[in-house]
Amino acid sequence: MQPFEADVQIERTRRGVFAGYMAVMLLIMANAAAQAFHWWVVSPTANLLLPWINLAAVATLFLPRRFWRERVPARVRADDAGLHVDGRLVIARDRLRRGLVTGAARSDVAVSGGVLRAARVGCRTHDEAQALLDALGLGVSGAVYWFPARTSASRHLPVALGLTMAVLGVAAGMAVTLRSGTAAVAALLVGLPAVLAFLLVMSRRVHQPVRVGADGLLVGRGKRARFVPYDRVASVSVERPDIVLGLRGEPPLRLGLPDARAGGPREQAAESREAIARRIEEARAASVRADVRPAVEALVAPGARRPDEWVRAMRQLTTSHEYRVPALDADALWRVAEDPACAAASRAGAALALAPSLDAEGRLRLRAAAAACAEPRLRVALDKLAEEDGDPGEVDAIVQRLA
Repeated sequence: MQPFEADVQIERTRRGVFAGYMAVMLLIMANAAAQAFHWWVVSPTANLLLPWINLAAVATLFLPRRFWRERVPARVRADDAGLHVDGRLVIARDRLRRGLVTGAARSDVAVSGGVLRAARVGCRTHDEAQALLDALGLGVSGAVYWFPARTSASRHLPVALGLTMAVLGVAAGMAVTLRSGTAAVAALLVGLPAVLAFLLVMSRRVHQPVRVGADGLLVGRGKRARFVPYDRVASVSVERPDIVLGLRGEPPLRLGLPDARAGGPREQAAESREAIARRIEEARAASVRADVRPAVEALVAPGARRPDEWVRAMRQLTTSHEYRVPALDADALWRVAEDPACAAASRAGAALALAPSLDAEGRLRLRAAAAACAEPRLRVALDKLAEEDGDPGEVDAIVQRLA
Protein backbone atom coordinates (compact mmCIF):
# COMPACT_ATOMS: atom_id res chain seq x y z
CA MET A 1 0.00 0.00 0.00
CA GLN A 2 1.44 3.34 -1.11
CA PRO A 3 2.11 5.88 1.68
CA PHE A 4 0.52 9.31 1.28
CA GLU A 5 2.10 12.65 2.19
CA ALA A 6 0.90 16.16 1.31
CA ASP A 7 0.28 19.67 2.58
CA VAL A 8 -3.38 19.92 3.60
CA GLN A 9 -5.66 21.70 6.03
CA ILE A 10 -6.64 20.13 9.34
CA GLU A 11 -9.88 21.02 11.06
CA ARG A 12 -9.59 21.39 14.83
CA THR A 13 -11.59 22.79 17.75
CA ARG A 14 -11.06 26.47 18.57
CA ARG A 15 -9.27 26.12 21.88
CA GLY A 16 -10.32 29.49 23.30
CA VAL A 17 -14.01 28.94 22.51
CA PHE A 18 -13.94 25.41 23.91
CA ALA A 19 -12.16 26.49 27.11
CA GLY A 20 -14.69 29.30 27.67
CA TYR A 21 -17.62 26.97 27.10
CA MET A 22 -16.26 24.36 29.55
CA ALA A 23 -15.69 27.09 32.18
CA VAL A 24 -19.33 28.19 31.89
CA MET A 25 -20.57 24.59 32.12
CA LEU A 26 -18.46 23.94 35.24
CA LEU A 27 -19.85 27.10 36.83
CA ILE A 28 -23.42 25.97 36.12
CA MET A 29 -22.83 22.49 37.58
CA ALA A 30 -21.06 23.87 40.65
CA ASN A 31 -23.91 26.30 41.32
CA ALA A 32 -26.53 23.53 40.93
CA ALA A 33 -24.66 21.31 43.41
CA ALA A 34 -24.25 24.21 45.82
CA GLN A 35 -27.97 24.96 45.80
CA ALA A 36 -28.90 21.31 46.32
CA PHE A 37 -26.60 20.89 49.31
CA HIS A 38 -26.93 24.48 50.68
CA TRP A 39 -23.20 25.17 50.39
CA TRP A 40 -23.84 28.85 49.88
CA VAL A 41 -26.73 31.30 49.50
CA VAL A 42 -27.09 32.76 46.01
CA SER A 43 -28.33 36.34 45.66
CA PRO A 44 -31.70 37.03 43.94
CA THR A 45 -29.90 38.75 41.07
CA ALA A 46 -27.79 35.65 40.43
CA ASN A 47 -30.91 33.50 40.57
CA LEU A 48 -32.38 35.61 37.76
CA LEU A 49 -29.24 35.45 35.62
CA LEU A 50 -28.37 31.77 35.97
CA PRO A 51 -31.36 30.39 33.96
CA TRP A 52 -30.43 32.70 31.07
CA ILE A 53 -26.80 31.54 31.28
CA ASN A 54 -28.01 27.92 31.17
CA LEU A 55 -30.16 28.67 28.14
CA ALA A 56 -27.28 30.42 26.36
CA ALA A 57 -24.96 27.45 27.06
CA VAL A 58 -27.47 25.03 25.51
CA ALA A 59 -28.10 27.34 22.53
CA THR A 60 -24.40 27.37 21.63
CA LEU A 61 -24.64 23.65 20.82
CA PHE A 62 -26.77 24.58 17.78
CA LEU A 63 -24.33 27.13 16.40
CA PRO A 64 -22.72 26.45 12.98
CA ARG A 65 -19.68 24.21 12.82
CA ARG A 66 -17.39 27.12 11.90
CA PHE A 67 -18.09 28.68 15.34
CA TRP A 68 -16.47 25.70 17.05
CA ARG A 69 -13.94 24.61 14.45
CA GLU A 70 -11.10 26.23 12.53
CA ARG A 71 -8.82 25.09 9.70
CA VAL A 72 -5.05 25.30 9.95
CA PRO A 73 -2.37 24.27 7.42
CA ALA A 74 -0.51 21.04 8.25
CA ARG A 75 1.68 18.33 6.74
CA VAL A 76 -0.10 14.97 6.74
CA ARG A 77 1.36 11.51 6.22
CA ALA A 78 -0.54 8.22 6.04
CA ASP A 79 1.38 4.94 6.18
CA ASP A 80 1.39 1.54 7.89
CA ALA A 81 1.76 3.22 11.31
CA GLY A 82 -1.37 5.38 10.92
CA LEU A 83 -2.19 9.05 10.40
CA HIS A 84 0.55 11.59 11.15
CA VAL A 85 0.03 15.37 11.42
CA ASP A 86 3.19 17.51 11.38
CA GLY A 87 5.28 14.47 12.30
CA ARG A 88 3.09 13.42 15.26
CA LEU A 89 1.08 10.18 15.17
CA VAL A 90 -2.55 11.24 15.69
CA ILE A 91 -4.41 7.95 15.11
CA ALA A 92 -2.59 4.60 15.08
CA ARG A 93 -3.38 2.19 12.22
CA ASP A 94 -4.91 -0.44 14.50
CA ARG A 95 -7.32 2.17 15.93
CA LEU A 96 -8.71 3.34 12.58
CA ARG A 97 -12.38 2.40 12.29
CA ARG A 98 -13.87 4.14 9.25
CA GLY A 99 -13.27 6.94 6.78
CA LEU A 100 -15.28 8.86 4.21
CA VAL A 101 -14.58 11.44 1.51
CA THR A 102 -17.08 14.23 2.13
CA GLY A 103 -17.55 17.94 1.40
CA ALA A 104 -19.38 19.59 -1.48
CA ALA A 105 -17.20 22.63 -2.24
CA ARG A 106 -13.99 20.90 -1.17
CA SER A 107 -12.76 17.34 -0.75
CA ASP A 108 -12.50 16.46 2.94
CA VAL A 109 -11.59 13.15 4.52
CA ALA A 110 -13.39 12.38 7.79
CA VAL A 111 -11.48 9.68 9.70
CA SER A 112 -12.70 7.99 12.88
CA GLY A 113 -10.48 6.09 15.28
CA GLY A 114 -13.00 5.25 17.99
CA VAL A 115 -14.19 7.29 20.96
CA LEU A 116 -12.71 10.83 21.02
CA ARG A 117 -10.32 9.94 18.18
CA ALA A 118 -11.29 11.63 14.93
CA ALA A 119 -9.76 13.89 12.31
CA ARG A 120 -11.04 15.90 9.36
CA VAL A 121 -8.48 16.57 6.62
CA GLY A 122 -9.13 19.10 3.85
CA CYS A 123 -7.50 17.99 0.57
CA ARG A 124 -7.09 19.94 -2.66
CA THR A 125 -8.84 17.45 -4.97
CA HIS A 126 -11.09 14.43 -4.76
CA ASP A 127 -8.32 12.19 -6.10
CA GLU A 128 -5.97 13.39 -3.35
CA ALA A 129 -8.64 12.69 -0.73
CA GLN A 130 -9.21 9.20 -2.14
CA ALA A 131 -5.45 8.52 -2.13
CA LEU A 132 -5.29 9.49 1.56
CA LEU A 133 -8.20 7.17 2.37
CA ASP A 134 -6.60 4.27 0.45
CA ALA A 135 -3.24 4.81 2.19
CA LEU A 136 -5.01 4.44 5.54
CA GLY A 137 -6.63 1.19 4.39
CA LEU A 138 -10.12 2.73 4.62
CA GLY A 139 -10.94 2.85 0.91
CA VAL A 140 -13.72 1.02 -0.88
CA SER A 141 -11.65 -2.14 -1.39
CA GLY A 142 -9.89 -1.99 1.98
CA ALA A 143 -12.51 -1.60 4.70
CA VAL A 144 -16.21 -1.61 5.53
CA TYR A 145 -17.80 1.79 6.13
CA TRP A 146 -20.77 1.84 8.51
CA PHE A 147 -23.34 4.44 9.48
CA PRO A 148 -26.56 4.50 11.55
CA ALA A 149 -29.79 4.64 9.54
CA ARG A 150 -33.21 5.62 10.86
CA THR A 151 -35.83 2.87 11.31
CA SER A 152 -39.63 3.03 11.35
CA ALA A 153 -39.48 3.19 15.17
CA SER A 154 -38.05 6.71 14.90
CA ARG A 155 -41.58 8.12 14.74
CA HIS A 156 -41.84 7.26 18.45
CA LEU A 157 -38.76 9.32 19.28
CA PRO A 158 -40.63 12.54 20.25
CA VAL A 159 -42.77 10.55 22.72
CA ALA A 160 -39.65 8.89 24.13
CA LEU A 161 -37.92 12.23 24.60
CA GLY A 162 -41.04 13.65 26.24
CA LEU A 163 -41.21 10.80 28.74
CA THR A 164 -37.51 11.21 29.45
CA MET A 165 -37.90 14.90 30.22
CA ALA A 166 -40.94 14.14 32.40
CA VAL A 167 -38.96 11.65 34.50
CA LEU A 168 -36.11 14.12 34.92
CA GLY A 169 -38.61 16.86 35.80
CA VAL A 170 -40.22 14.71 38.49
CA ALA A 171 -36.80 13.90 39.97
CA ALA A 172 -35.84 17.59 39.99
CA GLY A 173 -39.20 18.56 41.50
CA MET A 174 -38.79 16.06 44.33
CA ALA A 175 -35.34 17.46 45.10
CA VAL A 176 -36.62 21.07 45.20
CA THR A 177 -39.75 20.24 47.21
CA LEU A 178 -37.98 18.19 49.84
CA ARG A 179 -35.12 20.73 50.10
CA SER A 180 -32.77 17.95 51.09
CA GLY A 181 -29.44 17.08 49.56
CA THR A 182 -29.91 13.43 50.52
CA ALA A 183 -33.34 13.34 48.87
CA ALA A 184 -31.94 14.97 45.74
CA VAL A 185 -29.20 12.35 45.47
CA ALA A 186 -31.75 9.56 46.07
CA ALA A 187 -34.05 10.94 43.36
CA LEU A 188 -31.19 11.14 40.88
CA LEU A 189 -29.97 7.64 41.73
CA VAL A 190 -33.45 6.27 41.01
CA GLY A 191 -34.35 8.42 37.99
CA LEU A 192 -31.06 8.64 36.11
CA PRO A 193 -30.43 4.87 35.60
CA ALA A 194 -34.02 4.43 34.43
CA VAL A 195 -33.65 7.26 31.94
CA LEU A 196 -30.31 5.96 30.64
CA ALA A 197 -31.68 2.43 30.22
CA PHE A 198 -34.71 3.78 28.39
CA LEU A 199 -32.59 5.89 26.04
CA LEU A 200 -30.29 2.90 25.35
CA VAL A 201 -33.24 0.72 24.34
CA MET A 202 -34.70 3.47 22.16
CA SER A 203 -31.36 4.15 20.46
CA ARG A 204 -31.13 0.51 19.38
CA ARG A 205 -34.69 0.58 18.05
CA VAL A 206 -34.54 3.98 16.38
CA HIS A 207 -31.29 3.37 14.50
CA GLN A 208 -29.90 0.33 12.72
CA PRO A 209 -26.29 -0.05 11.51
CA VAL A 210 -25.66 -0.16 7.76
CA ARG A 211 -22.31 -1.57 6.62
CA VAL A 212 -21.05 -0.72 3.14
CA GLY A 213 -18.57 -3.36 1.98
CA ALA A 214 -16.88 -4.23 -1.28
CA ASP A 215 -19.42 -7.00 -1.93
CA GLY A 216 -22.68 -5.37 -0.80
CA LEU A 217 -24.53 -3.79 2.10
CA LEU A 218 -25.46 -5.36 5.43
CA VAL A 219 -28.53 -3.64 6.92
CA GLY A 220 -29.48 -4.22 10.55
CA ARG A 221 -27.99 -6.30 13.31
CA GLY A 222 -28.16 -9.85 14.61
CA LYS A 223 -30.60 -12.37 13.14
CA ARG A 224 -32.62 -9.60 11.50
CA ALA A 225 -29.68 -8.36 9.44
CA ARG A 226 -30.26 -8.27 5.69
CA PHE A 227 -27.43 -8.61 3.16
CA VAL A 228 -27.94 -6.87 -0.19
CA PRO A 229 -25.30 -7.77 -2.83
CA TYR A 230 -24.48 -5.12 -5.41
CA ASP A 231 -25.74 -7.20 -8.32
CA ARG A 232 -29.27 -6.65 -6.95
CA VAL A 233 -28.81 -2.86 -6.70
CA ALA A 234 -30.02 -1.07 -9.84
CA SER A 235 -29.62 2.54 -8.69
CA VAL A 236 -28.53 4.76 -5.80
CA SER A 237 -30.16 8.16 -5.25
CA VAL A 238 -30.70 10.74 -2.53
CA GLU A 239 -34.28 11.71 -1.72
CA ARG A 240 -34.12 13.90 1.37
CA PRO A 241 -33.93 12.73 4.04
CA ASP A 242 -33.22 9.21 2.71
CA ILE A 243 -30.72 7.35 0.58
CA VAL A 244 -32.81 5.20 -1.77
CA LEU A 245 -31.50 1.95 -3.26
CA GLY A 246 -33.42 0.76 -6.29
CA LEU A 247 -33.44 -3.07 -6.16
CA ARG A 248 -34.03 -5.39 -9.11
CA GLY A 249 -37.38 -7.16 -8.77
CA GLU A 250 -38.01 -5.75 -5.26
CA PRO A 251 -39.37 -2.57 -3.67
CA PRO A 252 -36.73 0.13 -3.12
CA LEU A 253 -34.75 0.10 0.11
CA ARG A 254 -34.81 3.44 1.95
CA LEU A 255 -31.99 4.23 4.37
CA GLY A 256 -33.17 7.15 6.49
CA LEU A 257 -30.66 9.83 7.44
CA PRO A 258 -32.55 12.64 9.21
CA ASP A 259 -31.34 16.23 9.05
CA ALA A 260 -30.21 16.11 12.70
CA ARG A 261 -27.95 13.12 12.12
CA ALA A 262 -24.75 15.13 11.61
CA GLY A 263 -25.28 17.04 14.84
CA GLY A 264 -25.15 20.37 13.05
CA PRO A 265 -26.80 22.42 10.30
CA ARG A 266 -28.94 20.80 7.63
CA GLU A 267 -26.30 21.49 4.98
CA GLN A 268 -23.87 19.28 6.90
CA ALA A 269 -26.38 16.43 7.07
CA ALA A 270 -27.01 16.82 3.34
CA GLU A 271 -23.24 16.56 2.78
CA SER A 272 -23.21 13.31 4.76
CA ARG A 273 -26.04 11.85 2.68
CA GLU A 274 -24.34 12.76 -0.61
CA ALA A 275 -20.98 11.39 0.60
CA ILE A 276 -22.48 8.07 1.77
CA ALA A 277 -24.43 7.68 -1.47
CA ARG A 278 -21.23 8.35 -3.41
CA ARG A 279 -19.39 5.72 -1.32
CA ILE A 280 -22.09 3.14 -2.15
CA GLU A 281 -21.90 4.03 -5.85
CA GLU A 282 -18.09 3.71 -5.86
CA ALA A 283 -18.26 0.34 -4.12
CA ARG A 284 -20.92 -0.84 -6.57
CA ALA A 285 -18.82 0.29 -9.54
CA ALA A 286 -15.71 -1.39 -8.12
CA SER A 287 -17.62 -4.65 -7.75
CA VAL A 288 -18.22 -4.94 -11.49
CA ARG A 289 -16.81 -8.27 -12.57
CA ALA A 290 -13.18 -8.15 -13.55
CA ASP A 291 -11.44 -10.62 -15.88
CA VAL A 292 -12.27 -13.78 -13.92
CA ARG A 293 -12.12 -16.96 -15.96
CA PRO A 294 -15.50 -18.71 -15.84
CA ALA A 295 -13.80 -22.12 -15.70
CA VAL A 296 -11.97 -21.23 -12.47
CA GLU A 297 -15.05 -19.76 -10.80
CA ALA A 298 -17.16 -22.77 -11.80
CA LEU A 299 -14.47 -25.08 -10.45
CA VAL A 300 -14.44 -23.54 -6.96
CA ALA A 301 -18.25 -23.15 -6.70
CA PRO A 302 -20.17 -25.83 -4.74
CA GLY A 303 -22.40 -26.67 -7.69
CA ALA A 304 -24.36 -29.88 -7.12
CA ARG A 305 -21.82 -31.26 -4.62
CA ARG A 306 -22.66 -31.82 -0.98
CA PRO A 307 -21.01 -29.25 1.33
CA ASP A 308 -18.54 -31.75 2.79
CA GLU A 309 -17.59 -33.04 -0.68
CA TRP A 310 -17.09 -29.48 -1.91
CA VAL A 311 -14.81 -28.55 1.03
CA ARG A 312 -12.77 -31.74 0.60
CA ALA A 313 -12.37 -31.06 -3.13
CA MET A 314 -11.22 -27.47 -2.47
CA ARG A 315 -8.54 -28.64 -0.04
CA GLN A 316 -7.20 -31.01 -2.72
CA LEU A 317 -7.65 -28.64 -5.63
CA THR A 318 -4.04 -27.44 -5.96
CA THR A 319 -2.48 -30.83 -5.26
CA SER A 320 -4.72 -33.42 -6.90
CA HIS A 321 -4.36 -34.25 -10.61
CA GLU A 322 -8.08 -34.99 -10.78
CA TYR A 323 -9.02 -31.30 -10.69
CA ARG A 324 -7.15 -29.52 -13.44
CA VAL A 325 -8.17 -26.72 -15.73
CA PRO A 326 -5.99 -24.86 -18.21
CA ALA A 327 -3.79 -22.21 -16.60
CA LEU A 328 -5.11 -22.84 -13.08
CA ASP A 329 -2.67 -21.10 -10.76
CA ALA A 330 -2.60 -19.08 -7.57
CA ASP A 331 -3.23 -15.81 -9.45
CA ALA A 332 -6.46 -17.19 -10.93
CA LEU A 333 -7.64 -18.32 -7.49
CA TRP A 334 -6.74 -14.96 -5.97
CA ARG A 335 -8.78 -13.17 -8.64
CA VAL A 336 -11.84 -15.15 -7.58
CA ALA A 337 -11.14 -14.86 -3.83
CA GLU A 338 -10.78 -11.07 -3.99
CA ASP A 339 -13.46 -10.29 -6.58
CA PRO A 340 -16.58 -8.87 -4.85
CA ALA A 341 -18.62 -9.67 -7.99
CA CYS A 342 -18.15 -13.42 -7.45
CA ALA A 343 -20.56 -15.43 -5.32
CA ALA A 344 -19.64 -15.75 -1.66
CA ALA A 345 -19.34 -19.54 -1.92
CA SER A 346 -16.98 -19.27 -4.91
CA ARG A 347 -14.77 -16.77 -3.07
CA ALA A 348 -14.64 -19.01 0.00
CA GLY A 349 -13.82 -22.03 -2.17
CA ALA A 350 -10.94 -20.20 -3.88
CA ALA A 351 -9.60 -19.07 -0.49
CA LEU A 352 -9.86 -22.63 0.84
CA ALA A 353 -7.86 -23.88 -2.15
CA LEU A 354 -5.20 -21.22 -1.49
CA ALA A 355 -5.03 -21.82 2.29
CA PRO A 356 -2.39 -24.63 2.32
CA SER A 357 0.12 -22.47 0.40
CA LEU A 358 -0.43 -19.14 2.17
CA ASP A 359 2.62 -17.38 3.57
CA ALA A 360 2.61 -14.37 5.91
CA GLU A 361 2.01 -11.94 3.03
CA GLY A 362 -0.81 -14.11 1.67
CA ARG A 363 -2.52 -14.21 5.07
CA LEU A 364 -2.40 -10.43 5.28
CA ARG A 365 -3.85 -10.22 1.78
CA LEU A 366 -6.70 -12.57 2.72
CA ARG A 367 -7.41 -10.59 5.92
CA ALA A 368 -7.62 -7.43 3.82
CA ALA A 369 -10.20 -9.13 1.56
CA ALA A 370 -12.17 -10.17 4.65
CA ALA A 371 -12.08 -6.64 6.09
CA ALA A 372 -13.81 -5.31 2.97
CA CYS A 373 -16.65 -7.87 3.12
CA ALA A 374 -20.09 -6.85 4.38
CA GLU A 375 -21.48 -10.41 4.07
CA PRO A 376 -20.92 -11.70 7.66
CA ARG A 377 -20.49 -15.42 6.87
CA LEU A 378 -17.95 -14.76 4.13
CA ARG A 379 -16.03 -12.30 6.34
CA VAL A 380 -15.78 -14.88 9.15
CA ALA A 381 -14.75 -17.62 6.72
CA LEU A 382 -11.95 -15.58 5.13
CA ASP A 383 -10.72 -14.47 8.56
CA LYS A 384 -10.56 -18.09 9.76
CA LEU A 385 -8.75 -19.21 6.61
CA ALA A 386 -6.17 -16.46 7.18
CA GLU A 387 -5.27 -17.85 10.61
CA GLU A 388 -1.99 -19.72 10.68
CA ASP A 389 -2.97 -22.27 13.34
CA GLY A 390 -6.74 -22.49 12.83
CA ASP A 391 -8.61 -25.70 13.60
CA PRO A 392 -9.30 -27.41 10.21
CA GLY A 393 -12.57 -28.92 11.46
CA GLU A 394 -13.86 -25.55 12.63
CA VAL A 395 -12.75 -23.87 9.40
CA ASP A 396 -14.48 -26.53 7.28
CA ALA A 397 -17.72 -26.15 9.25
CA ILE A 398 -17.69 -22.37 8.76
CA VAL A 399 -17.00 -22.65 5.01
CA GLN A 400 -19.72 -25.29 4.55
CA ARG A 401 -22.36 -22.79 5.72
CA LEU A 402 -21.79 -20.86 2.47
CA ALA A 403 -22.50 -23.88 0.26
